[in-house]
Amino acid sequence: MINTLADITRTHRAERPDEIALRVPHKRDWTFAQLDTDACICANALRNAGISEGGRIAFLARNEPEFFLYLYGGAKLGAVSVAVNWRLTHPEMEYILNHSEAEILLVGEEYLGHLKQMNLNLNQVVVLGDSGDSGYPTWDQWLSGHGSEDIVVDIDTEDTCFQLYTSGTTGLPKGVETTHANLITMMSQGQKARSFSTTSISLACMPLFHISGSAWVVLSQYSGCRSVLLRDVDLDNITRVIETERVTHCIFVPAILQRFATVPGIEDIDFSSLQIVCYGASPVTEEVLVTAMRLFNADFSQGYGLTETTGGVT
Repeated sequence: MINTLADITRTHRAERPDEIALRVPHKRDWTFAQLDTDACICANALRNAGISEGGRIAFLARNEPEFFLYLYGGAKLGAVSVAVNWRLTHPEMEYILNHSEAEILLVGEEYLGHLKQMNLNLNQVVVLGDSGDSGYPTWDQWLSGHGSEDIVVDIDTEDTCFQLYTSGTTGLPKGVETTHANLITMMSQGQKARSFSTTSISLACMPLFHISGSAWVVLSQYSGCRSVLLRDVDLDNITRVIETERVTHCIFVPAILQRFATVPGIEDIDFSSLQIVCYGASPVTEEVLVTAMRLFNADFSQGYGLTETTGGVT
C-alpha cells in the first residue's frame, strides 16, 4: 500500500520491477526497480552527508531525471525536498535556500555562476554536469561508493515531504509545506480524475519547481505508468515525442496550447494516442481551447488549484 512518497518506488518495484517508470528520450530509461535502486543509493549518500528526518534538500536545475532519484531518496529518510525556481534572480534564490534552511543543494552546472553571488548556509553542494573549478563534487562522484540497501524509517503521514515556494506576488516567496498525506491523497484522486492506468504514458515538460510539473510525474509513477521527461518546453520536440512515444496523458498551460497552432507541419503529426490533455494555471480563451481540441482530438480536463492545495482543487 502506498501511504508515503517513499512507498511509490518500493511498491512498484515489487509489483512491476521491469516496467519503465521514467524515460528521457534518446538518453536513458529507468525501470521501477532501477528507479528504486538509484533512490536507495541517493538516500545512503544523503544520510552520509548528515541528512536526517525533516532535513531540507534543495534542487536548482532544469527538468533532470536526477530530481526524482533525489526526491524519492530524500523521502526514504523522511527528508523534505525543496525545488527552487531557476527563473528567479540570484537574490530570490538566496532567500529561498536560506529561508528553507536547506542543508544540501543539487545544482545544474549552468547555475554555478549564481551560487558565486549568494551568501548561503549550505553544508554541501553537488553538481549535475561539469563542476568546473568550483571544487564541488559531481552527482556521480557524490554517489560513488554508496550502497543500494533500502533505508526504512518510521514516517508519519502528516510529516512534510515537499516544500515549494509561491511566487510572492505581494511579498517574499512563501514556503508551502506538503505532507505525505497531502500528496498521496491528491495522487489517489488525480489517478481517478485523469484516468491513469499502468498502461498510460505521460509526458512531463512543465518545470519541476512548479506543482503542475513535479506532481504530474509523481502522479504518473504513483499510478505505475511511464513518464517521458523533457528538459525544456520545446514545441517541435514535444510534438515529435507525443507521436513517437505514443503519449496518452499530458499537461500544459494555456500559453503553450496557444502556440501549438504555430508549429510548422503540426497537421501532419499523429496525435491519435492522446487520451487526455490537462490544462490550467491561467485562464484560456474559447478560441485557443477549441483550436487545441480540434488539433489533438482528445478529452480535455481543466484543473484549478494552488501550490497550497497540492495542485488541483477542481
